[in-house]
Amino acid sequence: MTYISIKMKGVISQAAAAGIPVSKNIQENVIVNYRAKTRFGCCKKYKNGYIIEVSEAIANGPEASLLLILAHEILHTCPGCQNHSRVWKAHAETMNAIYGYKIKRTSDPAELGIKSESRNISRIKVRYVMVCKGCGQMIERTRKSRLVTHTHLYRCKCGGKIERQGQEKNE
Repeated sequence: MTYISIKMKGVISQAAAAGIPVSKNIQENVIVNYRAKTRFGCCKKYKNGYIIEVSEAIANGPEASLLLILAHEILHTCPGCQNHSRVWKAHAETMNAIYGYKIKRTSDPAELGIKSESRNISRIKVRYVMVCKGCGQMIERTRKSRLVTHTHLYRCKCGGKIERQGQEKNE
């Protein structure tokens, strides 16, 4: 069993002790994803259970950051928590209150003690830009997502209309 897998077992035990219904079908070994550039972790659901992945930056980073990301991903194995739903947020708040984690939907490399260069963020090409007509906030995307293709269906947090700026060169 690897160091990361041992740490995952500890986080699973913490969640169980807090009364959080974590799945019993989580693969024992955590996968280190050496290609992940835009995410720290991932929880993948398969017919036989769940597989947890962490990025190389997290695997080689501070232990506190590893535990935080493992806790975040493990919460996705709870019933009704495959996304960042109200239930997932309630479980995250429980873990935060009891164990001092700072689990949230997204994390910044600096707050995790990871250099942004290790995630190659500077090499990611932004292909789509949307702008809120209300507050001017820019929303960038690297892939053609539903927001990019159906911009008219979305609103900004301020309530303003979102419009796509220009066209991607390789469309």
